[in-house]
Amino acid sequence: MLLLWRAALQKGYPHPAWLSYHQAREQGGQVKKGEKATRIVYGSTFILKEEQGKQEDEQTRVPFLKPWFVFNVDQVAGLPAHLAPTFADTSCRPASST
Repeated sequence: MLLLWRAALQKGYPHPAWLSYHQAREQGGQVKKGEKATRIVYGSTFILKEEQGKQEDEQTRVPFLKPWFVFNVDQVAGLPAHLAPTFADTSCRPASST
């Protein structure tokens, strides 16, 4: 999350939405020529195959990190409107006083 926030601030992206290359293609979009992906890291755990039949408290969970590469929606052309909001959709507005 912090990696994407930092990348958005550094590169000036006004939208907080990110997609992998394959997600963009599945939605009918195409990454714009010359755009570079932002690397993120996914972390989780898994249980070794030989321990999957054991009781849960006897299983060893192995942590791992996996890199992923994503693009901001502003780097992708041809996305449906609900995935590519206009700047007005995300601009700051003062709270209304009632």
